Amino acid sequence: MAIPPVIINPMASIVIALMKTQSDSTNLSAIELAERTHTRLFTVYVAWLVFAAIVSAILTWVVWRAGNKQQDAVIAETGERTAKLERVASDSKTAQQRVEIQLAAARTAQAAAEQSLLEIQERIKWRDLVDRAKFVAFLKQYKSGPVLIRCSSGNVEARNFVVEIDSALKEAEWQESSVNIRDIMIPEPIGLIFWIHSADSMPDHATALQNAFETVGIPTTTTINASVEEGDLVLVVGSKP
Repeated sequence: MAIPPVIINPMASIVIALMKTQSDSTNLSAIELAERTHTRLFTVYVAWLVFAAIVSAILTWVVWRAGNKQQDAVIAETGERTAKLERVASDSKTAQQRVEIQLAAARTAQAAAEQSLLEIQERIKWRDLVDRAKFVAFLKQYKSGPVLIRCSSGNVEARNFVVEIDSALKEAEWQESSVNIRDIMIPEPIGLIFWIHSADSMPDHATALQNAFETVGIPTTTTINASVEEGDLVLVVGSKP
């Protein structure tokens, strides 16, 4: 079995040295004894200083190493926290961007739906003269003439518009207007069409009536139809454009 090394305590060395000095004092003179004692005490003192310096150096290194480890741990933990916060911030930014994209898409879809709804409402909305008073006032400035207003009997919206046009003409004192809603025209025309016998036989009051519709923003077209008597004017109210 190996014998562990013995570490000599500095204080024990000092005591041993003092005892040895006292044991040898009987054979030495007072000067020699004092010199020897001083030498041994100085040696012990120097040894103690060396020992204390070594211990201080060791303790300093231990404290320095512990401080470095603490700093490394603080730096590492701070780095982890910073990285975690950056990940959280990045995730939050990504989530915010995703929400903004979804919100923009929802707004676009909403705008498209509203536009589609407006278009549907516009398609199913029944036509009218928009500004009837303006229409009537315009026609009162011109000489009236006979107008036959026709539409398909199966088109309820067109029939309603025919009734309104005829009523406005009567209000403008165009008493010769008349309505025919018993005819079935297949295929049904679109919009408002004036039928005349020929370009040379277009009645004078046709232009006034066309311009009256234009003043309230309703477009019309003119078509040659040989079935119309020369000098007559037929206004066909077709389906809504």
